[in-house]
Amino acid sequence: MLAATKPQVVHVLTPPASHRPLVELALEHGAHVLCEKPIAASSAELAEMMAVADRVQRTLTENHNYLFNDPVLQLDRILTDGRIGEVVEVDITFALGVTDGGRFVDPNVPSPVAHLAGGAVHDFLTHLSYLALHFLGPGVPTGVTARWRNLSGNPHAVYDDLLASFEVGQALGVLRFSATSRPECAAIR
Repeated sequence: MLAATKPQVVHVLTPPASHRPLVELALEHGAHVLCEKPIAASSAELAEMMAVADRVQRTLTENHNYLFNDPVLQLDRILTDGRIGEVVEVDITFALGVTDGGRFVDPNVPSPVAHLAGGAVHDFLTHLSYLALHFLGPGVPTGVTARWRNLSGNPHAVYDDLLASFEVGQALGVLRFSATSRPECAAIR
C-alpha cells in the first residue's frame, strides 16, 4: 500500500507495541510520520526510530493534541498578550480514576498500555510533559527527578501516582498524575 500510494504523511493510530515497525516502514517508504502517544515504550526505542527518520530525512513526531484544546489556546493568548508576565513555573496535574476499573487495571480487558513500564501513568506522561515544555519555552530539560508509586494497591496498575520535576533554564516544570486524588481534573497552573 505504501509503495502504491506514496503518501506524504502517515498517521500511526495503532497500540504502542506496534508503533516501531509501522513507523519505520512508513519512514522507509518516504512518508513523514505522526504517531499517537506513547510513541515508544522506552527512550532507546524512540532513539532508534528517530535515527531512521534522520537517515531518510523525514519528520517523526508524536501527536500532541491537547495543545489545540480551547483552554490551552486561551492560555497561549493570555501569555502572548503579556497579561501574566514571564512563565517561571508550570505545574501540570492530571487526577483521573484509572484504577477504579476499566482497561488500565482489569486483567480481562486488553489494554494497549498496561504492559508498559509506567502502566497507566506511562499513557498520560506524554501529555503532562509536552504541555509543561510548551509553556516553559525552548530549552533542554535538566535536573529531572521523579517519584513513581502505586497508591491504590492494585497489582495491575503498576504505577498510579507520579510526581516529577525538571528545569528548563531557570524555569521549573512540575508533573503530577494521581489515580487516587479527587475530584478528577486536568489542570495547568
